[in-house]
Amino acid sequence: MSVATEHLLRAIRVALRPLVRFLMLRGVALPALVELLKELYVDAAKAEFGDKATQSRISVATGLHRKDVRRLLEAAPAPDHAPKRVSMAARVMGVWLGRDDTVDEAGVPKPLPFAAPAGEPSFALLVESVSRDVRPRAVLDDWIARGLLVQQEDGLVALHESALAPGADLERMVWYFGRNLRDHVEASAANLRGTDTPRLDGAVFYDGLTPKSVSRLRKMADEVGARALARLNKEALAAATQDDGAADATQRITFGIYWFDASQASTDGDGE
Repeated sequence: MSVATEHLLRAIRVALRPLVRFLMLRGVALPALVELLKELYVDAAKAEFGDKATQSRISVATGLHRKDVRRLLEAAPAPDHAPKRVSMAARVMGVWLGRDDTVDEAGVPKPLPFAAPAGEPSFALLVESVSRDVRPRAVLDDWIARGLLVQQEDGLVALHESALAPGADLERMVWYFGRNLRDHVEASAANLRGTDTPRLDGAVFYDGLTPKSVSRLRKMADEVGARALARLNKEALAAATQDDGAADATQRITFGIYWFDASQASTDGDGE
């Protein structure tokens, strides 16, 4: 094993420790994870080798037995796309937060009527701007039932705080848990490969802080992060509207912000 591989495995150990702990506590035992890893190794080899991805070549590259390779190649692929209503929710909220006429001066989403005259903002108009394959009334009823929307006494509908905090919606929380980790890992891995323009991937980290300092910094991070996300969402919405229908409009982006704090005792020997 090369020194570079040893360093990489050490880094993977640090990265996987909290994920493995989380999976164990959620009832995902090792055999299920091992089977998933086998599937992912085969998928990676197929993507890398293309038409030259023979069973033998995949077996050599992944270390899997040829019987496993053959079984996984013959299996139906698992869906990776977002559940339909998760995708719908994300897109509608993105438009709601990205239009000048649907947010106030502080960037907070305004309560909206369900329907309004032509040219005026409404919840129905937001839904129809994203998709005409689903009725706005069905989306409204679903969101109210899920606690994402509140219908006010004046008849307007307002986004509940939970709509902007995925933890209240397990399906959405789980989907973004996977997607955001995937995109962050892909950006970091691309930087390590050094084969493309470096992606933004940085963090501010300090230890030896008091709880009071951590609380103050966390509040600041919440404020700065919310402003950054709102600004980029507005620009991305404008770009997506402008690029709609273009022949080369095939790219996607993810811009994320996260916060972590813990006592030094929580590092479990993984170091910095």
